[in-house]
Amino acid sequence: MTIIKETAIHIPVSSCCNNDCRFCMEPHIDHKVNLDRKFIFRILKKYMFERADRVLFTNKEPTLNPDLPRYIEYAKKIGYKKIALVTNGRRFSSLPYCRDLLQKGLNHITVSIHGPDPRIHDLLTRRKGSFQETLKGLKNLSSLKKYFGFTFITSTVLSRPNYPHTGRMLKLLSGFPADQIILQCIECRGRKMSRNFSSLMIRYSDVIKEIKKTDRNYKGPRFHVLGLPYCVAGKGGKNFHLGYTENIKLLGNKGRLNLIDYSSKYGTLKRKECARCRAFLFCRGIFKPYIRHYGWKELKP
Repeated sequence: MTIIKETAIHIPVSSCCNNDCRFCMEPHIDHKVNLDRKFIFRILKKYMFERADRVLFTNKEPTLNPDLPRYIEYAKKIGYKKIALVTNGRRFSSLPYCRDLLQKGLNHITVSIHGPDPRIHDLLTRRKGSFQETLKGLKNLSSLKKYFGFTFITSTVLSRPNYPHTGRMLKLLSGFPADQIILQCIECRGRKMSRNFSSLMIRYSDVIKEIKKTDRNYKGPRFHVLGLPYCVAGKGGKNFHLGYTENIKLLGNKGRLNLIDYSSKYGTLKRKECARCRAFLFCRGIFKPYIRHYGWKELKP
């Protein structure tokens, strides 16, 4: 089990997205907050030394905000060492745009890709052609990696439509020079997830079985599996790590930073048997909809 602790300031910079993912998991972002340009500059300056180890530009699709290059440039100017972005990668299909963000200081990029082919990926993003644009974005990042010192991560949300294709997914992703390949088990939160629970959610035990089956014949770089409770995931395998925790500071109303409390905010549960688990202090618990649907049987500390 690998446990990583970081403190990050997450700044929402976009209110729109060019995908419409069936499992979109952003209920913790206050979409009513309209962070103007001057306010974001103030926040970047205020929290550089006080609270944050890194700045992460996020919320829906941040590359759709035309001011993103200016925010990245300013973050670098005032001394941030780690300037991060979570993106679906579609705008990176433009090589000049990709190069511009890197030149301005972007040095940590996570690209979301959710299927090994257009059929599966576009089914989940609900945008025809999104796979091809994301794939081109990954290729552009790969071509620029030797010229810029940036960290490059791929992130895939495992759900019912794509988890049986984990082996194909890893084969595709191992062809890029990514520093990390992350497989994130889908979470039971968000308005869209509540509507699509039965068609998207999978048993944690089925996920780990598929991961371990894939691991037996996998020849690529090590990958990380996130979002599985430790009582199901175990200690990992030959080619993959399990477990990740992060102290996330979210920028909300009036510029306050708040630590996520999953138990109260998103409705996770622990039972008395959980106290025996060595990961008890790190585990956020199990989402209530998961317990209602699947019960506790597979969850053994």
